[in-house]
Amino acid sequence: MSSFSRSSIPVVNSIDPLLDDNIQRHRTSRYRWQRTSKFIIRRGKPFRLELRLGSPLNSEHDIDRYAWILRLQHFGPDTDSEYKDIIIATSKLITLENHAPISSEWNAELIDNNRYSMTVDLTIPTTAPIAKWTLRVLTGEYGYDDRIVRKYESQSAREVVFFSICNPFNPADDAYIDDSLQPYLDTTVDGWYEGNYSVEPGYSKNENIWIHSQFDEDTMDTVAWLIWYMVDPIFRFGFHRDCGDLVMLTRRLSFVINYRFLAGKWDKPYYPGYEPTYWRGTAELVRQFGANDVNQKVRYGQCFTFANVFVTFLRTIGIASRGVTCIASAHDGDSNLTIDKKIYIYENGEMSQPVENPGSEESIWNFHMWTEAWFKRRDLDRLGEFDGWQVVDATPQATSDGLLQCGPTSVKALRKGCVDSRYDATFVYAEVNADVVYWKFRKDRYGREVLVEAMTDVDAHDVGRAVLTRDPVTKSVIKLTSDYKALETTSEERQNHLKALKNAGVFQRNKLIEKMYGKRINRRAAGAFDIILTGPDLPSVEYGQPIRGTFKLLNNSLDLKSVNLCMTVTTQIHTGKNEDTVAKQLEVLKIPSGDTQQVTIEVPFTKYINLVTGNQSMALIFTANIVETDQVLYQENRFFVDGGPLELTVKKDKSKVGELIEADVKFRNFLPDRMTNVELFVDGGPLKDKKKMTTFPRTVPGDSQITFLITLKFDTSGERVITATAKSDQMKEFSANKVVEVLDSTSI
Repeated sequence: MSSFSRSSIPVVNSIDPLLDDNIQRHRTSRYRWQRTSKFIIRRGKPFRLELRLGSPLNSEHDIDRYAWILRLQHFGPDTDSEYKDIIIATSKLITLENHAPISSEWNAELIDNNRYSMTVDLTIPTTAPIAKWTLRVLTGEYGYDDRIVRKYESQSAREVVFFSICNPFNPADDAYIDDSLQPYLDTTVDGWYEGNYSVEPGYSKNENIWIHSQFDEDTMDTVAWLIWYMVDPIFRFGFHRDCGDLVMLTRRLSFVINYRFLAGKWDKPYYPGYEPTYWRGTAELVRQFGANDVNQKVRYGQCFTFANVFVTFLRTIGIASRGVTCIASAHDGDSNLTIDKKIYIYENGEMSQPVENPGSEESIWNFHMWTEAWFKRRDLDRLGEFDGWQVVDATPQATSDGLLQCGPTSVKALRKGCVDSRYDATFVYAEVNADVVYWKFRKDRYGREVLVEAMTDVDAHDVGRAVLTRDPVTKSVIKLTSDYKALETTSEERQNHLKALKNAGVFQRNKLIEKMYGKRINRRAAGAFDIILTGPDLPSVEYGQPIRGTFKLLNNSLDLKSVNLCMTVTTQIHTGKNEDTVAKQLEVLKIPSGDTQQVTIEVPFTKYINLVTGNQSMALIFTANIVETDQVLYQENRFFVDGGPLELTVKKDKSKVGELIEADVKFRNFLPDRMTNVELFVDGGPLKDKKKMTTFPRTVPGDSQITFLITLKFDTSGERVITATAKSDQMKEFSANKVVEVLDSTSI
């Protein structure tokens, strides 16, 4: 072969990703930030590239002498140390000799060539790692033994960056979905539910808005960074082994979101961070994460923050997902599928509210929120029995395999009581299905505990009152309870629960309890009690109105009964923990045989206005002890404070980019006296910073209403949320919001 000067070597000067064509083929048009140097490739779909040469090809000679190498290297901190492994695993030669695709899952096929360029289809397999990559093209020179002996690269060539994501439109990809699930990929303005429970089997709920940013560049960069961060022997997560496996990928994402992205906090104070209810969209958290110091998480979140962020991140990488709320969600600390609560009776006859065993970390939350992701479970069943929705939780409440992570757990496996299936099925099953045991102790003058009895089946509906998600199309609630369990108290539910108990290995524990305590373990029906309690059905109280509850007590025995009772009204956080005591009322009743007596507690608005915020959860708690028999009466009615002082009305529910939007904010003072230091803030979701309305009146007279006009505009199209927030010396912060559709400026 004749010698060539270096300047005549046909190196690739530039890579053109032919975005117009590829965005359509890969269905990535909503990722509008894509450009020639940074784009998205879906697994299992050819991506066309045009390689432009710095020197023209001498076809006869160059075909024999040169090859071109696509060098793919995943994003990481130390490119040199990862370089060889990645090249061996992913770089492919494209020769001009046979014009045939390389026989490999990582496939580069020459489509066309001329003297100045080559057109290539790059296909990555449907099992490829979900990651950020760099792509370079080298020119390789063959030696006499048909091996590449030298490689050349243009000094002016720039590497390009691409993200490999799931392909939910390819049946070979584990994230594959049908058309009905498409909204669980595309929806950007979503709803989520908070809830609480009252008299069995009732519950109440409120809807909140969350803005997903799955198509934003910053969100994609953040997810890619978190995935890179997980690739560490400490976390037992390998790039090639695990980044393409959706089971392991989602499992570790449930860990890393909590470990590295967002800090959880359930108690005041929240300074120097933000209250979890402050956040209304993932973009806000992503922006804060980017602004923080390198090792600082965003502060703060709770389960609904983690779950909604997880939904965004999964949708970003092409996995259909949704947020799911479980009302009356149990945390079973010892994997025995029961929640154990203690009730203490003191010498003076007073009785405590039920409390969890100290150190057991067992509780029933008003609601808990997790994430469902849709993918196949080849690790559980090759026939697809457990494919579909999987529970993953970025608010892990216990360690699993040594890390704070939870899931994925097949919803279908939970329904069948298969708690021995991977991963964390026992824990998730208990969240919706645990039984509650009330352990009643008497405390003597020395503080010693003596077991009186243990009561089971007092309330068969205590746990998992409802499992809810929002339909992204109709915007209505979808009840998923029957997907997780059979109807409570039915034979099917009991059979599945017995199967779960057997798989969890808890029967031996129950036998030990009976051996220790004998007949003091009672399974009582309601009619077996001496005093039958009927409480109010109080799902909500309207803001500005008093809280009122009446309890009726029927003496079902043949003797006079003495009742020491206590009624308490408290504010609660969503974990069911009482915060502020609003009112407390003690009474003693003497109820003759067969008689019914009633007691009422009433709390005026002025006593709770400074303790509640929007959709505040509260509780009306009744506890009583029957002196003659030590019978315990307990009822907790959890309810929301509905409404508030703010109302937001948008004059047009559709607008265009750059066009002014007008809205009326109505603020009402329910108090008889004036409100002072009133402040109003307005923002348009993650696209605009919160702005104080300086012309809003600082003082609002008692029992009056003010209407205030606001204007704002959006810079990008899509569904957007306008939020108004008010606070004063007399009340906590309240918000109201409206969703508007912002069209492109070219739309009619």
